[in-house]
Amino acid sequence: MQIDNCIKLLKGASSYYINQNNLIAGKFNWGRGYAVFSVSESQKDKIKEYIKGQKEHHRIKSFSEEYQLFIKKYNMNFPIAEMD
Repeated sequence: MQIDNCIKLLKGASSYYINQNNLIAGKFNWGRGYAVFSVSESQKDKIKEYIKGQKEHHRIKSFSEEYQLFIKKYNMNFPIAEMD
């Protein structure tokens, strides 16, 4: 399955589930678009540790700040917007 089809199915099914089960007040909708990044096998443990400490990490640096730095560091052509 191509990644775009996988994401479409994931977003559709999760939106349906959230709305059918009234998991949030109001109607849930995903934002438009998505991005996919791969991680080298050699960095797997480092990524696991990052994810484990993500809640604490984002008390110091917001997701939006980190995203903007990532986009700039790797010269990526993605929109930079507030995401918190």
